[in-house]
Amino acid sequence: MREWGLLYENPIRKISKPKNPKERTRRPTQQEINDICTTLIYNLNEPPELIYQRVAAAFLFAIETAMHAGKIVGLIWNNIDFTRRLAHLPMTKNGHSRYVPLSKRAIEILSSLKGIDEHRVFAFTSQTLDTIFRWARDRCQIQDLHFHDSRREALTRMSKKVPVETSAKISGLHQIINFNK
Repeated sequence: MREWGLLYENPIRKISKPKNPKERTRRPTQQEINDICTTLIYNLNEPPELIYQRVAAAFLFAIETAMHAGKIVGLIWNNIDFTRRLAHLPMTKNGHSRYVPLSKRAIEILSSLKGIDEHRVFAFTSQTLDTIFRWARDRCQIQDLHFHDSRREALTRMSKKVPVETSAKISGLHQIINFNK
């Protein structure tokens, strides 16, 4: 067998499976949210004309909607219904479309972005969002905060207003987890 280059046992059996990553429980504090917005010179009462101001707007929008960063960056004006206060996500990770209800604050954020780009709502890429968010976080000396942590914060806030099953459906979660950790 050896002269043919065949092995007696499968070497893959000796490889252990990677451990599941530790579940994140981090949520931004209100002070951290304020610090990031201040660092990015964001004020809800003024149009966010500069790209870093729009990143702050996206962070606050994520806290209002529990949307993933990629979905926020991919939002187009044609998928926003201001009358019904809904954002339509035509294709999600699970292959289904869904509607995300928009809070009064989410509508205010979107309204402030009108006129910046006629097609895309936030008008920047995922990479730009990630780079600017990390820069602001580091500048504020905030430890271990990811943009995605805004999703946990949004779901925690939602769970205080609507049944957990409803917030899970809004956010596209298929498994209900404990958001209050």
